[in-house]
Amino acid sequence: MMMSGAVLFPFDPKLVASSDLSAVPVQRIAAKGPRIEKEYSLEKHGIVAIAIKNVDAGVVRNYRLGSGG
Repeated sequence: MMMSGAVLFPFDPKLVASSDLSAVPVQRIAAKGPRIEKEYSLEKHGIVAIAIKNVDAGVVRNYRLGSGG
């Protein structure tokens, strides 16, 4: 799980192995995109946990957003 202020998710399965998605330009998918599921939960101390899953590719990433202090 990553603690972050930004959520960067590899919607394109070719980007799953990329170690730094901040360096990848955002582009619209010309064809129908993948099925995506998102789940949000509020944890103790105001931390927001986010799980994003590309259902078609089986890729799941978890993120935590918080105040950092």
